[in-house]
Amino acid sequence: MKYLIKVFKIFVLTLILSLLCKSCYGSGKLEELKPEYRQRAKDFIVWIQETYPDHKVVVAEVYRSQERQDKLYAKGSHVTQVRVSKHTMRKAMDIYFISFKRILRPNEAPYAEIGAEWERRGNIWGGSWKTLYDPGHFEF
Repeated sequence: MKYLIKVFKIFVLTLILSLLCKSCYGSGKLEELKPEYRQRAKDFIVWIQETYPDHKVVVAEVYRSQERQDKLYAKGSHVTQVRVSKHTMRKAMDIYFISFKRILRPNEAPYAEIGAEWERRGNIWGGSWKTLYDPGHFEF
């Protein structure tokens, strides 16, 4: 019974976050990455799911229009520091993790471990940035 309750909680959290991400952010579809990055992104997400089976991966934003990027840039350097984003170039994805109990904060595990693996694969992780810490950001 406890397992079913946990599964239900993660389902509800995933549904809520997915709805929020689709209405507030970009598409969250890996297909919107440049074709040369799609399989690498899918393989990485499979690795996350196999390594952290108690966590759900939510792809929140992949492609971002230049109009949206301009609006974020206008909000100031605490939001973004670039006018031309890797998201607008289809070379980045924002992903978040949900445990069986709640949406995880960016300073919690497994972000650091996952970010380290992403960098080990030759990519750039926003959690390593010194000026704008962004652990949910994964770019090629």
